[in-house]
Amino acid sequence: MQFAIRRSFLSFWAAVLLLFSFMFNTSPAESASGDPSLPLMSIGKANQAAKDFLITEGAAEALKPRGNRELRLYAPMGVSFSDTPRFEVIQGDLVLESASAQTEYDNSFRQYYASVRIKASSTTPSTIRVSSLRLTVDRTVPEGNVVLQLKGWNNAAVEYNDDGLFPSSLMMTIPVGWVGTPGEHGAPASQPAVPAGKKVALFKIGETKYIVDTVEKEMDTTPYRRNGRVFLPIRYISDMLGIEPTGIVWDEKMGQVTLTRVNRVIILELNNPVMYADGSPVTLEAAPEIVEPGRVMLPVRPIVEQYGGAVEWDSATETVRVFSQE
Repeated sequence: MQFAIRRSFLSFWAAVLLLFSFMFNTSPAESASGDPSLPLMSIGKANQAAKDFLITEGAAEALKPRGNRELRLYAPMGVSFSDTPRFEVIQGDLVLESASAQTEYDNSFRQYYASVRIKASSTTPSTIRVSSLRLTVDRTVPEGNVVLQLKGWNNAAVEYNDDGLFPSSLMMTIPVGWVGTPGEHGAPASQPAVPAGKKVALFKIGETKYIVDTVEKEMDTTPYRRNGRVFLPIRYISDMLGIEPTGIVWDEKMGQVTLTRVNRVIILELNNPVMYADGSPVTLEAAPEIVEPGRVMLPVRPIVEQYGGAVEWDSATETVRVFSQE
């Protein structure tokens, strides 16, 4: 019986993948550099039109309702839905719960998604059209295609007969737009995804994992908020700013941290809301404090700016973006 399910799985997704290959005609190389046949998107802008696409069943009853299971379209990190897209059946007798369509934020994946529930399965293979896609692209999104992920939720929305569930919630990836650079494929001038000569790190409140460019890393403590301020560990910010481990000196007796990169020296003192940059006092948003396992925490904007970087706060996702010099 397991073999029969796998055959059904392969034939179904082969049919769907052929359809998407025909619709988008993309290759891995095009996906990496950006496909000019897709709508051009600019960083730092909201409500941008994306490409409509189709989801086609390879067999009747491929999509089955059960409980709160639903189809979800996940946007890549840095991209969110400006409005709820439209899900409609344009062929076949599959029935969707149109009123259930919504957009939300998934804290587990740290991504925005749009979803719809299946109300009744089909008796003939059906096709869903997803349209009216409007996306917001922030300044951390890299050049290349903007790719959505089609997933099933709550043990997957896709079931084959009654013998078992689709073994993975990820069904396929769908390119719906692209972010380019000035002059590439005839693109108009626009800002790059990350300011030239800089890199970006993302820190999220309450999470030990953080991202530098596209690489996920892990800390031994978590960012937090206090009195409206976000506290980040100076050790990991220093690494992001290109300060070598030998350029970070902790004086436990004085309760001071000294940061040195090239000719710029910054001195921080626990419980003191003033730091010193090359001997000049700079007022901090809050005094540094120490937390387990011995990490010095503080709002880092003044330090980042002293080293030529910038800090942005995304209240919707409780994420701090730190831009720094390469």
